[in-house]
Amino acid sequence: MLDSDDGAHIETLTLENFKTYKGKHVIGPFLRFTSVIGPNGSGKSNLMDAICFVLGVNSRDLRGTNLVDLIYHAAGQEPLSRASVEMDFVTKDGEHLIFKRTIKKESRSASSVYEIDGEDISYETYDNKLKEIGLYVKAKNFLVFQGGVESVAAKSPEELTAMIEEISGSEKHKKKYEDLKKIMEQEEENTMFNYQKKKGITSEKRQFKEQRAEALSYQKLAADREKAILQSMLFQLYKIRERIDTNQGKLKEKNKLLKDTTAKKAEQERLLKSRKAEQAKLHKSSLELENKLKKKQKTLDDLQPKWLKIQEEIRHLNKRKESNQKKKTEKEAEYEVQTKEIESLEAQLADVETLQKEAEKRFSTENEQESISLTAEQAEQYNAGKAQVAKETAADQAELTQLVRQQKLIQESIEAKNSKQQELEDRRRHLTQQYDELEKRFERVNNAKEAVKEQRVRLDTEIKTIQANNKKAQERQKFLIDQLEDDTRRIEEQKVELKVSQRRINIIETVEKFKKMFQGVYGTISQLVVPVDNKRYGLATTVLLGKSMDSVVVETQEVAIECVKYLHEQRKPPMTFLPLDKIVTKEVNQRLRNNLSNSGSKMAIDILNYPTRIQNAVLYVVGNTIVCPNIEDARKLCFGKSNKDRHRAVTMDNGTLIRKSGFMTGGPGDQEKRNKDWDAELAIAAMEKLKTDRANRVNELRELSRTLLEVEREQLLASELTGIKQREKDLEAEATELEKRLQESKNEMKAIKKTLGDLTPQKTAEEGEIKKLNKSINKLRDRIHTKEDAVFKRLTEAIGVENIRDYEEKRVMIEKDKMETRLKLGNQKSSIENKLEFERGRNVKSSLDKIVDEIKDINKELKKLHNEEERQKDSVTKAQEAVDKAEVDYNKQKTSVEEMESTIQTTKKVLSEITSAVGNITRQITIVETEIDTLRSRRHTLYQRCKVEQIKLPLVGSEELETPNTNDDENDTERQGGEGEKSQEEEGEEKERDVMDVEDVEFNSQEKQMGSQEMREMTDREEDIVVDFEHEVHGLRKKYTTNKIDEEETNQQFLEQINTLTAEMQKLAPNLKAIDRFEAVSERLKVTSAQFDDARKKAEEAKKEFNKVKAMRHKTFMTAFTKIASIIDGTYREITKDDDHIGGTAYLNLENTQEPYLYGVKYNAMPPKKKFRDIDQLSGGEKTVAALALLFAFYGYNKESPFFVLDEIDAALDQANITKVVRYVKFCAEQFKLQFIVISLKPLFYSQAEGLIGVFRDQEVESSGVVSIRLSDFNDVNEQQQQQQ
Repeated sequence: MLDSDDGAHIETLTLENFKTYKGKHVIGPFLRFTSVIGPNGSGKSNLMDAICFVLGVNSRDLRGTNLVDLIYHAAGQEPLSRASVEMDFVTKDGEHLIFKRTIKKESRSASSVYEIDGEDISYETYDNKLKEIGLYVKAKNFLVFQGGVESVAAKSPEELTAMIEEISGSEKHKKKYEDLKKIMEQEEENTMFNYQKKKGITSEKRQFKEQRAEALSYQKLAADREKAILQSMLFQLYKIRERIDTNQGKLKEKNKLLKDTTAKKAEQERLLKSRKAEQAKLHKSSLELENKLKKKQKTLDDLQPKWLKIQEEIRHLNKRKESNQKKKTEKEAEYEVQTKEIESLEAQLADVETLQKEAEKRFSTENEQESISLTAEQAEQYNAGKAQVAKETAADQAELTQLVRQQKLIQESIEAKNSKQQELEDRRRHLTQQYDELEKRFERVNNAKEAVKEQRVRLDTEIKTIQANNKKAQERQKFLIDQLEDDTRRIEEQKVELKVSQRRINIIETVEKFKKMFQGVYGTISQLVVPVDNKRYGLATTVLLGKSMDSVVVETQEVAIECVKYLHEQRKPPMTFLPLDKIVTKEVNQRLRNNLSNSGSKMAIDILNYPTRIQNAVLYVVGNTIVCPNIEDARKLCFGKSNKDRHRAVTMDNGTLIRKSGFMTGGPGDQEKRNKDWDAELAIAAMEKLKTDRANRVNELRELSRTLLEVEREQLLASELTGIKQREKDLEAEATELEKRLQESKNEMKAIKKTLGDLTPQKTAEEGEIKKLNKSINKLRDRIHTKEDAVFKRLTEAIGVENIRDYEEKRVMIEKDKMETRLKLGNQKSSIENKLEFERGRNVKSSLDKIVDEIKDINKELKKLHNEEERQKDSVTKAQEAVDKAEVDYNKQKTSVEEMESTIQTTKKVLSEITSAVGNITRQITIVETEIDTLRSRRHTLYQRCKVEQIKLPLVGSEELETPNTNDDENDTERQGGEGEKSQEEEGEEKERDVMDVEDVEFNSQEKQMGSQEMREMTDREEDIVVDFEHEVHGLRKKYTTNKIDEEETNQQFLEQINTLTAEMQKLAPNLKAIDRFEAVSERLKVTSAQFDDARKKAEEAKKEFNKVKAMRHKTFMTAFTKIASIIDGTYREITKDDDHIGGTAYLNLENTQEPYLYGVKYNAMPPKKKFRDIDQLSGGEKTVAALALLFAFYGYNKESPFFVLDEIDAALDQANITKVVRYVKFCAEQFKLQFIVISLKPLFYSQAEGLIGVFRDQEVESSGVVSIRLSDFNDVNEQQQQQQ
């Protein structure tokens, strides 16, 4: 159990019939760091679910769809109706709180009962109590479910924001924030509504205030205005008549000049045609020669790479041969040195073996000479004497033994140093020889490196030059290809432009603007309607639609009015609009359609494709018009005796239009002329220039193809360069290795020299010690020898030796000498044999033979390649000669083509000048004709205005003023009389009721909608009207024929006079109701102002309250976020650090700093020694560590959560990360008195816990069981055993 000083914690859990736990189970006590272990399926995670359940977590988060799923149920047993989990929680003050949650099953549903210390309470009270002890269950920042640890790190920014809101407590302001925001927006909207209302009433008041003038002298001003208008009309008509006469004289002169210039143009066109035919022949011949040149060039291109490849192979083999020759020389020298070394070692081995034989022979002779032996009595006497001497000289013998031992050790040390000195001398000689050889090899390798480097630089420079040339050629080639594509596109566009007039382009642009500005604009008739077969019906469709091709189809009349206003404002040319909601159409004549089914004629509506939504507009334009193959069929339909009804028809062959009245228009060439563009000749010249530019670019592309042939050469050089670089790399590695070995040998020789220098003084010192020991030993031996001589006196005399030591030394020294001699000679023989075996095992001869064989193979291959090179060289030479000859022929022909092209261009230039002159004259004629038509149109408009406004003009032959008759009365009579019989086709021709025209805004004139032919007829008839400019009342001719009169200035004076009178009349027009309405509006304004002030005040109050709550929410959220963000990096670094690294980096970022709780929080973590990546791209273990760091950072904000429950967080961790996590968990448990309950399957993790809770499956009762172990007890026992040991 934990003490109260250890902080708040879970003491025990009591489970009753919860999930797999049948009956009542008391689990605990839980220590500061407790691990839950057990096999899969035993119920470990159900223990985690039990803790979450008692904390109030929803059943859906506990791997169950509802509460009933949490009640224990075994197969074949009756379901239980009750389950509960009780948690004994100890606060920081040591107080025990018993939290309990019970499931009560009622029929098909179940409910939860919450208790604290045995008292039933609501969930809200229960949850608030948990929050008081630091458990924010909704945030789940202290709960990590199985498989959920990675999802913590991978939470979306919005989910992280929600967690921080829950932890910080800013969520409690959320509802009030949203309510006040809604109120504020409503009040602001109400304020704006009242403001607009007040503004409208103020404007209305201002308007009525200005309408207070009265109308004075209205009739007098009207009479003056009519007189001024008459004077203005007469002046304008006079000037129009004068300018028409002048322009007709100019027109005759221009027509004569046009005829002469057109004849010159025809002559130049015939000349150009003949020269183009001649150019085509030359061009065809040039193409044949070019194809022949390409074939020859291709043959040469195919041969050159093979020749170059063989040359590269020869160079490569020569380099290999040269390299092998050098290797051969090196190996031969090495083999010679090896041979001498082996001979020397074999001679040394023979000498040592001879010494061994001589030593054995000497040992045998010495054994034979040894003849001293003791009798049994003498041996017994010898042994007794030795015992007596040993007893009497025991102290001296012990001291002597010690001194002899020291002497022996020193002597062995000297001998070892002598042996080592000899070995070092041999090693130094060997190293000196090896160092000389390595220096020579190093020098050769460096020379080879320099040669290879020079070769690499040369190849690299050559490749870069080729690449640079190829790159320039490729860039130029790409540029030329793009230009060719652009030229082709522009030529096609130019062709299209030749077919579309400039006026049509302007109309299309204006319609596109309408579509963007106004909703309900569909487009022009020409954009929306196309014939089903353009080749067959194209001309007929053009004639049929006529001026209506440019009519704009709109949804409503209001849209049309807006478009007309825009045209007036922008001063655009007039346009016709077809509002679908106003135009009236009749049904298609089905009887007529059926009659035409077996003939070649068709209804016009049947040959057109159009969107269904504009069908009424199409019917309005074409009506029941018939499309006939030719003029004969059209006449039969329109004038045949069998047809009682008249029809409107158009022919497909030449575009002739027959009206119901019998009037025929159009014919061959009329419509084609309409479709021609004014600048057609200039466009043709521009297109010819584009074609010339394209031909020049094609020729340049052909020249570039030769430059690009170096690609294969570049590939061969690149292949060789790769080999050279590899060779350079190998030589660099070899040089590095040799340099390393040289340095090692040099260092080893220095070490040997130093060691040899140190051995000499050591040997001298040891020899001095031996001399001292010898003196001491000799003194002791003399004393011992004196006693021995006394004891063995009689024995020595008996065996005939001077003393007993002579006898012993002879026998012992002989054996010792044998042993030492044999050992020394054996060591020498073994050393020589090892060296000899090493030298023989180096196998230098085999490497030398292999190099010699490789040189022979290279020579054979070189011979073969030289022969092949000669054959390829001959083939390339012949192919080059053929290419040169073909190129000469091609260039000669190309020069002829260019000369002809120059001649054609000169002819074209002359033709272009003439064509331009024709165009200029034509435009001048058109300008004059247009000016005449414009003048006539202006005169017609003036006549119509006089008729509409009842202005009487003085006419020749009349004494009084009369209104001019423009024959409109007759037309009106005909239209009125035939109104009941008027067909839909005639309504489409006239376009006078439902079609809105720009001119209709000013004058409601029928003639504005008539075709050009009818307008011309109308203006011709008006030539018969002669105004009497010499009328005695006015005297106009005398007054306006003077040259001093300025037409524009006079018109302006009349206009200003009329406008002044009109303005004065408009000012005097009174509005008698304005005063009463002004008072009513003033009262309404007063009420509305009060309402606006009240709404504005409420809006300010609502905004103030909202900003207060907003500030509270922002402060609460940012306080938590700032602290968590400051903690997260240190926490993550602390978890991930190790001995080699200080740890990773982690941080939090806000997506919005103004109102962060409405947006997301981005979490990023960068593990140690890793580059920055998004959290989703981290491994499972890295995500786990990042998630734990985030949870611990949440805890670090207020340190209120007393415990963490973690389910299998180590699933994705390796051993290193497990060690780090365990270390940090133990640190937090110790530092912050924080309790950890961890479900784990890895021994490395749970072995570090203070206690274990083992969960097992009891098969007999079909229930999970629990056992608890306190690991700290075992640790104490282990420590005691270690101390006892």
